[in-house]
Amino acid sequence: MSPVLVGVLAGGLLAAQYWFSDRIALYATGGRIVSPQEEPRLHGVVDRLCALSNLPKPAVAVADTDLPNAFATGRTPKRAVVCVTTGLLRRLEADELEGVLSHELSHVAHRDVAVMTVASFLGVLAGLATRFALYSGMVGGLGRSDDGDDEDSGALVVLVVVVVSAAVYALSFLLTRALSHWRTASACPRCSRPTRLWTPGWPSSPGCRPSSASLCRTSVEGRPTMRILDVLLGRTRAVLPDLDRLFALPAAAITLQTATSWRPAGAGAVCAKPASGGAFAGVTQEIDRLPSIDGTDRYERHTDGFGYTWLVRRTSEQDLAGLVTDLHAANATLRDAGFGAALLCTVVAFTDGTHRMGLIYLYKRGTWYPFVPAGDQRRDNPAELEIREVLAGELPIEPDLSRWFPIWGAPNLDAPNAPPDTHS
Repeated sequence: MSPVLVGVLAGGLLAAQYWFSDRIALYATGGRIVSPQEEPRLHGVVDRLCALSNLPKPAVAVADTDLPNAFATGRTPKRAVVCVTTGLLRRLEADELEGVLSHELSHVAHRDVAVMTVASFLGVLAGLATRFALYSGMVGGLGRSDDGDDEDSGALVVLVVVVVSAAVYALSFLLTRALSHWRTASACPRCSRPTRLWTPGWPSSPGCRPSSASLCRTSVEGRPTMRILDVLLGRTRAVLPDLDRLFALPAAAITLQTATSWRPAGAGAVCAKPASGGAFAGVTQEIDRLPSIDGTDRYERHTDGFGYTWLVRRTSEQDLAGLVTDLHAANATLRDAGFGAALLCTVVAFTDGTHRMGLIYLYKRGTWYPFVPAGDQRRDNPAELEIREVLAGELPIEPDLSRWFPIWGAPNLDAPNAPPDTHS
């Protein structure tokens, strides 16, 4: 067999493994893609983690087995699949499930499936080439000589080929396993470099439970770092929040109120993922001491069913500019205190007299989108698309509809059947 044919065969195997890795993994584990209606808790956690880390939402799958496990696959973040087993869903609390999914989404962000596919392919290619060289007689006409000396030399060649083949396979196996362990450590905030953000108090591997903040990392100087080698080395760009775009909302609200029946409801909220320890609580207390525009009491605090903290600000319906100013001040305080990566979104509530709607600002994207809950974990998509058309020239609307994450449990939006929240 010619070397060209060997290369084509190995290349075909690589292409199949790379392009169909998600289907192969799901077929092997018996996983199936599930909808938000089937697994609302699982989708809710993935939605929030993707919004925090500026990742496109992967397909969400469940494998019906009691073995607690989870994995991520797919050649790119847009083609990724995150799968968990029913045994894992039954055993883990909400924060533990978030830790596991954060770890898996880190693999997606770092493109670990593509990296490991290429790394393993090189070893497979070397092994195939060596073995085909032996079996096809490419090493000097092995087995076709009648001379005794040639037979002895042929036997020596056979031995050398076998030894080289075994050495190549063993070296490839060890290097692939070492790379796999390193990539796993890169997805684990406690096992990786000290510049990675992580939640204190959680144990390191084995049994590491990384926080949602592990999906974002900055350099020691605080500047975002992302180059070609960063993808190969498991580094993820930290997207800094752009807060000034909040001030475009009051003018856009006038356009919205003129063209539709939606008007400001006099309430808004900042959502963030709290970190362990007293630092985050101290910052929220500092926010309460900020001077307000109207001199009224500042913020209510809610914790939704996913463990996220909502800082709720209420004003009169006519004072949208003051509401936005107060929300901007709260966000800026969190960002300046080092919690910029923990900011999920800002929600400003609107009403048409019967229903509620939230205009949601995604910090990591710098874009807005409307969210209209319709009850029973459903949303009013036609109303959302109508609002998008009205505000297209006023606000930077998120163009990727898959990033219009449903923020179930958000205060002031009357989202029925959302996970319960607590109030303080």
